[in-house]
Amino acid sequence: MSFSAWAMVKEIKLSEYDAAIERRLLEYAAVNAFYQAPPVPDGAVDDATLLGVDVNENGVRDALEILAYRTVLYMGHIEEREFDDLLSYVSYLQPRAEPIFESELSCRYLMITPEVRSELNLVELKELALDTEVRQRRFEELYKPRDGDNDDC
Repeated sequence: MSFSAWAMVKEIKLSEYDAAIERRLLEYAAVNAFYQAPPVPDGAVDDATLLGVDVNENGVRDALEILAYRTVLYMGHIEEREFDDLLSYVSYLQPRAEPIFESELSCRYLMITPEVRSELNLVELKELALDTEVRQRRFEELYKPRDGDNDDC
């Protein structure tokens, strides 16, 4: 029996190859130097309450925190402060007890560096943050549009 490259390739499952590449990329991701993402929450459990799952108790729903993490994961360079600014924006977007002011939301968005903002899909982020009817209603109750008097950050 002769050895061939094709025989060797057939033995390697594509999913195993993809997983190995993903592990290698994660080893070199800049954000991993200072941050560890929480585990992916069970969707049904996360959607069962307004606040969702926050296992590390940092005030950011884990599903949104993971989205922020994945947004910057493959960026060549990101500093901890830049990631914290992104988490601050995500945290402010999610419904809670206090009002959500459009001006504050805009200011937090502008604190995010242009490089990170270019990777961030705001429409998708808002849809994911407000992914249940309860969250959408609560956001609408709390959201305060600009009044024109105080637009400065």
